[in-house]
Amino acid sequence: MGSGRCKLQKMALPPLNNLLLILCLVLVIYREVSASRSIDERMNDMSLQDKIGQMTQCDISLLLESDSNGMKKVSQKKADRYVGQLGVGSVFNAPLGGVVWTAAEFRQNIYTIQESAKKYNRPPVIFGL
Repeated sequence: MGSGRCKLQKMALPPLNNLLLILCLVLVIYREVSASRSIDERMNDMSLQDKIGQMTQCDISLLLESDSNGMKKVSQKKADRYVGQLGVGSVFNAPLGGVVWTAAEFRQNIYTIQESAKKYNRPPVIFGL
């Protein structure tokens, strides 16, 4: 018999990469199921008018106003009206006046639009360039 020690058998473990891949797939599937459920719930809560508004796209010039320096920016009042109250779901950035913004100005104007959607419990607005 020998030394009286137990010999452990080597267990074949799957490579760590395979375990990570399986874990990622499980998480992705879980997120998809959760997102799908919340989308279905949101769609069921929307009226026909809400759904039509969500499919409506406006040009950003509809939301612009000039500030005290003559620079064009998104008006919170107009964003509240069109995005918040009427439910416009998409804004196309092709302003008629040839507005050019810096990255910071662009971010602030997008933020203004999204804040209106959030304030009125609307889905996030799609912004097209």
